[in-house]
Amino acid sequence: MLGIIQFIDEYFGAFGVPGTRIIAAGLIIIITLILRKFIAARIIESIRQITRKTKTTLDETLLNILEAPFRLLILIIGLYVARFVVADIDNNIYDTIGKWLQFGFVLVVCWIVYRS
Repeated sequence: MLGIIQFIDEYFGAFGVPGTRIIAAGLIIIITLILRKFIAARIIESIRQITRKTKTTLDETLLNILEAPFRLLILIIGLYVARFVVADIDNNIYDTIGKWLQFGFVLVVCWIVYRS
């Protein structure tokens, strides 16, 4: 077993990060992609059941505006978690990934404003 882990670390590693960590980060991203629609649907549907009880349609309209950006936000959170798994990476690359994730968050906020 140790030989397999060493093989993966040596041949699948990049930027000084062991291959096992890269594979773990990839699995986190894949799981996030698979679960994001399910998670978003469950949360949005729970909120939608509450908003159906109100007399105004403003809350339902707001929920429709937030639904698609919320899915992207779940993906950004998954990428953020994957970033910590490969924390051994060079500081410049780590900071660059962090800036791209911050940009993604700003993009989500702008998308919400645009849709409203």
